Amino acid sequence: MTTREPTHDLMNAISTLKRLLATPRCAEEQFQSWFEENPIVFQTLGYRKWLPQPRLPTDGGGRFEPDFLVEDHTGVWSVFEIKRHDTPVLKNPHRRTDFRADFSTYIQQCREYAEYFRESKGRTHAFEAYGIHVQKDVPSLIVAAVDDVVDFSVARSLLVDRSGTVQLTTYSEVLRSLERQLNFLAADTLGHRGLTVVLLGDLPLDRPEQVLIDFGSDRSRSRCSLGLSGKRVFCSMRDENGETRRWDIDRPLVLELANGPSLSLLEMQVGISASALHVSVHFNRRCIMRLKTSAIPMDVEKLVGGFAVGTNVTGLVPSHFEAVELIIYARTMSPTEQLQIYAHLDEVYRYYLSPLAIRRPHAIGFRGNHWLFTPGHPLSKAPTVPLSDPPSRWGWYSSRHVTLADGSPGQVDDLLGTTTIPLPD
Repeated sequence: MTTREPTHDLMNAISTLKRLLATPRCAEEQFQSWFEENPIVFQTLGYRKWLPQPRLPTDGGGRFEPDFLVEDHTGVWSVFEIKRHDTPVLKNPHRRTDFRADFSTYIQQCREYAEYFRESKGRTHAFEAYGIHVQKDVPSLIVAAVDDVVDFSVARSLLVDRSGTVQLTTYSEVLRSLERQLNFLAADTLGHRGLTVVLLGDLPLDRPEQVLIDFGSDRSRSRCSLGLSGKRVFCSMRDENGETRRWDIDRPLVLELANGPSLSLLEMQVGISASALHVSVHFNRRCIMRLKTSAIPMDVEKLVGGFAVGTNVTGLVPSHFEAVELIIYARTMSPTEQLQIYAHLDEVYRYYLSPLAIRRPHAIGFRGNHWLFTPGHPLSKAPTVPLSDPPSRWGWYSSRHVTLADGSPGQVDDLLGTTTIPLPD
């Protein structure tokens, strides 16, 4: 986050945004100033750079001047447009025609920005004026209105009809994002027993429901799974009594680039104490879920006793994703540790976290019924199930021993040491 105390910056941003939202007919310029004065907002929304009101020359002596250009942590630049909080995105049927006209204008403006950058001279202007490398396909985010007065059905129809790379976010969602991040940082979850998962990879939007990682040594109790269902992330838990809980969360806009799939960063933390259950999910460094509930019966030793990547506990659910790096702790992380992981990923994958990259990092592809497991997971003991696409029961490694799927010792990987084995090509 910032070098200052992030909780202070978040609290200030939240309080000042609430005052703006309570002010009738607040001008767009006041919201522009609020974003410029509170950079913690961009960081919370998953951006690492932001450029206010860049002046982009056009043919004929004119210029484009979007409210912001913002860059996320995968190197993708977007147009960030601000409208008033009382913009007529109304449920009132008498104003629906006005809304369609106004919102269509906003979308058309974003399409003009996209066309500008689609031409090489537009990207050249951005580099010469601001030293930034903007990719060819530029999405847009429009921030407008509040949830109570938005007709999302009309908004979705206009977005689908006009452009697949324009997204609407309300000030209500901006406020919720700030509050989720504040709760995440302020929660006393440091060192709680549980799980931390950090997955960097290609996580496609157009696949059927799939389980990325499945935790637990018991087949039916004290389990947790992290997965994808189209454009949503889901987290499911089954407690020691066999009761299942599931949370589904929308993913922020992800631009699929023409030169290949883009990398996404997905994080989940599950903290278990005698008094509470803490669950948080981050997507591309943006907190998209923060939950604290009363304690549930969960055997942590079973939960962390084994895991599989690429399927659920049955081994029958196919997957379609690529894992570049996977980091797992059997406890929750502190915000400082989270920043250390971000710094590590930035250092190692700096080249690949750019839309200009022409090479992909090494990755393990999970396609169909191919999965990995650790000793202790039920799949390490289960017989292979006959399928049209037979499971590939790859071996794994632990800190004490190396065991292949058939129980035989693995061939030691000479480059990485005695506790690793080479994975199949």
